[in-house]
Amino acid sequence: MYTNVEMYIGLCEIVREWVIKDDELLKLHHGRLGADHYADPAYHLLTQDIIYATVDNEWQMEPVEEEPFDIKVMDDEGIEVVVPPPYSGKAIKTDFLKLAVSQKVLGNLGEQAVLDYERRKLYELQPELHPVWTAKEKGDGLGYDIDSFDLDGTPIVIEVKTTRTAQAPFYISDRELEASKSYGERYCLYRLFDFDEHTRRCKMIIHRGSLECFCTHPVSYKVNYKRSPINQHVKKVSY
Repeated sequence: MYTNVEMYIGLCEIVREWVIKDDELLKLHHGRLGADHYADPAYHLLTQDIIYATVDNEWQMEPVEEEPFDIKVMDDEGIEVVVPPPYSGKAIKTDFLKLAVSQKVLGNLGEQAVLDYERRKLYELQPELHPVWTAKEKGDGLGYDIDSFDLDGTPIVIEVKTTRTAQAPFYISDRELEASKSYGERYCLYRLFDFDEHTRRCKMIIHRGSLECFCTHPVSYKVNYKRSPINQHVKKVSY
């Protein structure tokens, strides 16, 4: 039951992140509110309305066979390229929304576990100091998740990476890497693994300082594609 609630909260947060970016939707939403309505500046109620409406309509809709996308493949000079017919084999369907919600829930649980750990750590020797779940209160664009303190009162920032097994990889963003280099020894990576949300147990390793030692194998690049002279020498192939 607890996991279902966490999954729902994670789903709401994913949908809300898209809702607050849609200016047209927010304009329509504010236009329907009267003086006696609660505006809910965080848009949690609007998010839940959207989820409920989607689920309700999904149950009422008759299943339909969707037409494939008509995609025209063009070369660098804008000439259409002949492509092979669609693959007729059986595809493996991945529920990316469910996967994203599951990962979001796991990440939130890991951050909550670390927040509780930091509270217990400081309670005895530094009771006036309190850790803050910064990613939840200010957003996750700062390159770390939690503001806390060492036992001598020195401020530290904590990035939490949580996986269910020790062998599972985790990902470090460019913002997190730059933050780790900027904060130096005040930057802490709390690596949680063997995480079990049912028994509420996990293991943890703490790394201090720059994350450069982990960032040895880039798996993606940001590309702003523009046709360059090198593209003119690419052999054009028709299938």
